[in-house]
Amino acid sequence: MQRFGFREPKKLLSDTQPALVLHNLRARSPIYGFFDPSVVHAEGYGVVRSAGGRAATREAEVQPPTTAEKSLITGHDASGARLAGYDGKPVPKEGCQGYAFRAVGGSLPGVGSTHDMPGGGPDVPLTDPRIASVNKQWSDCMEVKGFDYPTPVDAISDPKWKPDPKKIEDYRPSREQIAVASADMGCKLSLNLVGIDVAVASAYHKQYIDSHAAELAEYRRDFGSRLKKAAAIIASENAI
Repeated sequence: MQRFGFREPKKLLSDTQPALVLHNLRARSPIYGFFDPSVVHAEGYGVVRSAGGRAATREAEVQPPTTAEKSLITGHDASGARLAGYDGKPVPKEGCQGYAFRAVGGSLPGVGSTHDMPGGGPDVPLTDPRIASVNKQWSDCMEVKGFDYPTPVDAISDPKWKPDPKKIEDYRPSREQIAVASADMGCKLSLNLVGIDVAVASAYHKQYIDSHAAELAEYRRDFGSRLKKAAAIIASENAI
């Protein structure tokens, strides 16, 4: 970025984003939906909170990158077309981000992502009888409370909760959403749904680890090598 005249370029993500993603991964799951008893009665499903308790959608600790900065980072202009040059200088393929990834031997996985792991990572089928059984009990519990959802994921994914992207800063969960989320949480707690789902998922994860031992060892070595290269590059930059 400095090559193109940006001495202190803005970031696509804030430094707190990994912590927010990790918190979100704990609170939201493609298996059990949403689980955060500390927020549902006031915020429903609508706000992902940071580890420090602040609402992520309200955070504004960093200014977003300009259009030019974003194009240089990604290597594509606002229309998505490849950016070949900027200010008379050639732009690397996939931008400065791609240049950085190639320097360390490849891209780094996103926080909590398993898709680039050997075999695409562990798979936990929602059709597993144990998950299907507790989901049916949860659905019956929700029906008693006046809500009709087959699974916890259906409850959190209700289109009614989706905020207007143009009004995200002013987003507030509806009373209905808070009522559903509160009922959802009560049913989960009474059935130990999350405990059952986590136990089932852990068993599948163990099977995956055992069956991909060699591939995972290579994946870990490769990942460690990329981290070392990244650390060396940062150290050399700081020494200048």
